[in-house]
Amino acid sequence: YVPYNVAKNGIADGGQSGLINLQASQSVDLAFTFTDSLTSSAVVLNAFYLSVLDFDHGSNGNAVECLTAHGYSSVQLSEASQIVEATDPLASNSSIFCASQQGSNSDNPTDPLFLTELQRNRALVFRFVQTSSFNMTFQIGCCASWGRNLQFAGVSNAGHPICPSPPSPPPPSLPSQPPPCPPAPSA
Repeated sequence: YVPYNVAKNGIADGGQSGLINLQASQSVDLAFTFTDSLTSSAVVLNAFYLSVLDFDHGSNGNAVECLTAHGYSSVQLSEASQIVEATDPLASNSSIFCASQQGSNSDNPTDPLFLTELQRNRALVFRFVQTSSFNMTFQIGCCASWGRNLQFAGVSNAGHPICPSPPSPPPPSLPSQPPPCPPAPSA
């Protein structure tokens, strides 16, 4: 693993997501595993989401961020996504996702539940089912002397709504009989 600035690893600004920093022209294989904190045994989760945020590249198309993901059950991208997807023909439920637009520090998200339209267009949301672990490869293309960050979180407002809206309440019903008239004032 070759970071550009290891001090950037950890919690992102805003405290709602994680960061892994990587030097341009490098890649890193990442293994995520859920374990019991007392026994260190693997824990199978029924279903969960992983959002990958701020997928962009540097100026002149340099330092393009790409991610190869394995073992997910579905992936969500916005309708106006700025991420290009290529399916891996050698593996089921495996795809390569690459940024298609330049970004900057000024457009980085701080809260995955309140992404702007631009931030949603640079995000993907993976759904995993019945698993305790998954693998991803984060890669940054060539021709830059700096690094980029893989920013990730659980649920986000990227892609489809996280929860469906509840149904609208029924309209108020009108009484079948008009209410009685108030008594006439006494004279």
